[in-house]
Parts: sequence; structure tokens; C-alpha cells
Amino acid sequence: MTAVLLPLFPVLLGAAAVSADTGLVGRAVTLCREIEERFAAFRTLCWTTERVTDTGRMRVREKWVFRFAAPDRIRLDYLEPYERHIIIGSVRMWEYLPDARKALCTEFSSPGERQGHITRTLEPVTIPGIRPGDPEDIAARAVSAEVTPEGWIRLECRRPHSVLVLDAPHRLMRGLQVYRGKNLILRSEVLEIQQPAPGFFFPRRMRVVTRRNGQAIISQVEFNGVTVDTDLQSDIFEFAPPEGTEVIRTAP
Repeated sequence: MTAVLLPLFPVLLGAAAVSADTGLVGRAVTLCREIEERFAAFRTLCWTTERVTDTGRMRVREKWVFRFAAPDRIRLDYLEPYERHIIIGSVRMWEYLPDARKALCTEFSSPGERQGHITRTLEPVTIPGIRPGDPEDIAARAVSAEVTPEGWIRLECRRPHSVLVLDAPHRLMRGLQVYRGKNLILRSEVLEIQQPAPGFFFPRRMRVVTRRNGQAIISQVEFNGVTVDTDLQSDIFEFAPPEGTEVIRTAP
């Protein structure tokens, strides 16, 4: 699950650093750990994402449904701008394109290979700033922390330079900034939150800005239908190619 949510954004890696405020930094790292543990404890997760991206030249609207069932079943139904279905189990992954009537079946030879395939396949629909990432990596890289006017904790990390904004009362990330040198290359902000389950808060709306070659790419993201620990029919994580589908198989 951490590969999906996750992730979901491996920017907080590097060498240890000494913090100027070890107490607040420690509190921030503990909060990151609590957020990650909460996600890891869920039996099922499900939500629908709508994303509108403005590249400066065009606007792209996307919509997909994400489902997870512990310990390792994932389904992604990409609905707009075209239909694509991804079903991931412990030993294989199916990618199905109904319009092309083609299905790709990938067999996993090891857990590491599986992780790599999942990360690459789900990268286009990974929203940075939902989860903090590995708390131990964050602890090793943290250099300072301060309380914002909103009462959140702003945690700064180095090598590479990144900033996490953490909401302790809601156990939620409020923002993420990633730098390349002195240049801000990604900024993710939670604009509105929701409470899909008692004590569990999740973004409702987010704004994500990435910069490539001096161009700002702005995405507005909305999450609907968020549910946790609900019963999902096991057959939604199974796939049988419809008759007439061209099946392409990749072996380990």
C-alpha cells in the first residue's frame, strides 16, 4: 500500500543532520509516523479523484477510482480522458485498454520487481503531499521545525531540500515543498479537508504546482467517495480478458 499512497513521493532521502529545535522536530517526526501508521492499519481504502491540469497551453481533465484491500490488492479504474483498468495482485498485474481491446499481463518474479512495476505504473496518478513518506528517512534529514500562524508544524529537511507542513490536531499533511538547489520545483497544498471516518481526516481539495523548464504546471485535485475499512467484493481485484481481447504477456 505504501507504494500507492502513497508513496507515494520519495523525496525525503539523505544523510543525517542536526536540528536546531530537536523537541519540535521530534514531535513532527512522531506525527509523520502516526500518519503513516494510520494508513497502514486500514483494511480497505477507496476514493475517486478528479484532476484538472493547466499546462499553460492546454487544460486536461482526468478522473479515476482507486481501491486497495490489504494486504496487497490494488485496482485503479482510469475513466477520463480515456478508459484504462489496472488490477494488481501479489504475483501479477493486468493493464486493460477496452477501446484497443488489448490487455497486458505482467508476472512478478520478486517483491522488489513488483514494487518497481507498481511505482512506475501508478506514478501518473500519484498525488504528492497526501502522506509524508518514510518517517526514518525524514528523521535522518530533518534540520529544523517551527509552528506556523495556523498552528501547524513546518518541518524543513535537507539533501535534497524539502518542507513538510503538518497538522497535528487532524494528523494530516497540509503541504509539501520540494526544491532543486534554490529552485522550488513542486508545491502541494491541501485547500479543504474531509472526515471520511471518525478521527480520520483526508484532503477534499488540493492544489499542486510543478515547474519544468521554467513553466508552471498547475493541477486542481478533488477527492470524493473516500471510504476506509468497508467491505469490497473480492472479484473486483480479479480480471479475465473479455473474448476477443489481445493478451500480451511479459515473463520474469
